[in-house]
Amino acid sequence: MEVDTGSALSIIPKKEFDQMFPNRKLDSTDVILRTFSGEKFKPLGVTAVNVNYNDQSEILSLYVVQKGGGILFGRDWFRKIKKVSVENVNVKTKELFDQHASVFSDNIGCVKGIKGNLIMKDNVEPVFMKARPIPYALRPKVEQELDRLKEEGIISKVPTSEWATPIVPIVKKSGGVRICGDFKVTIKSAASSGSISFT
Repeated sequence: MEVDTGSALSIIPKKEFDQMFPNRKLDSTDVILRTFSGEKFKPLGVTAVNVNYNDQSEILSLYVVQKGGGILFGRDWFRKIKKVSVENVNVKTKELFDQHASVFSDNIGCVKGIKGNLIMKDNVEPVFMKARPIPYALRPKVEQELDRLKEEGIISKVPTSEWATPIVPIVKKSGGVRICGDFKVTIKSAASSGSISFT
């Protein structure tokens, strides 16, 4: 069982559940789980299990999911079994952060040694769309965001290009803008299925 303080509930994949609790029936549940990427899904069911730790014994809920990376000891069990130590977990987490500081940096990362390529359909002509008018009130913010993207190495100027797609500035709640490209008028119809390859 893996300790996971990021998981609200304790879960077990169905394969492991069937091995550990053969012929046990599951109770239905209205719980909706969410993955780290934000996708929602419903567990297959829930069962009550007897959990023993040192001098503690508790009847706790264990949620069964179709697939997963292993059995997770979630925060719901932590609240019941208060004597479980997470000191080693915290130490390992700190070591992980120290060893891979660049990965956890607030700065934009960069994948090195890999080149992405867009694969176009046969006989596709390049599309060069002119820039769309930007509301006057947004122009300073758009210019500021473009400068920031350039400084951080996310975008760069090119002398010429056969392709050009218009940008769409989206106003964020913070008052800043997010620069999006309207690729549906250029690349979307020209790219083949499985259009990205990496070398």
